Amino acid sequence: MRSLIIDQQLQKPVHLEIKPCVLIFNQAGQVLVCQDERREWDLPSGVCTGNETLTKTLLIKVYEQTGLVIEGTRFIQTTFRKQSGLESYMISAVYVASHVKGTLYPDPSLNYMEVEQLPSHIREVINTYLKETFLPLRRS
Repeated sequence: MRSLIIDQQLQKPVHLEIKPCVLIFNQAGQVLVCQDERREWDLPSGVCTGNETLTKTLLIKVYEQTGLVIEGTRFIQTTFRKQSGLESYMISAVYVASHVKGTLYPDPSLNYMEVEQLPSHIREVINTYLKETFLPLRRS
């Protein structure tokens, strides 16, 4: 989903993209990442176009990028980032997959990484996910 909005302070058009992305963990607890067009590591994702839902875009793009079919996706959070050097903003809808089928494409731009090795923006998402998933029970 791409659209132009007007920045009220600057009075000029701003580009906005909505990108669903997914956390895919392997048995060792590593996270699947892929290199984006700038050759930076990021989560498997895709930009919404037309009338696609977030989950439909996510399922299609993850399969195209990785060869994997994800199931049991659960929404975690949204993130908002300004694209460096551009009047462009990215809203990411982050999901986690509970089941994965298929075989990962043999591609050097795909890799499972330890959480500590991930870029900081992905580590922040994982930390939020873990905090919310494993909250201590409140006793009344």
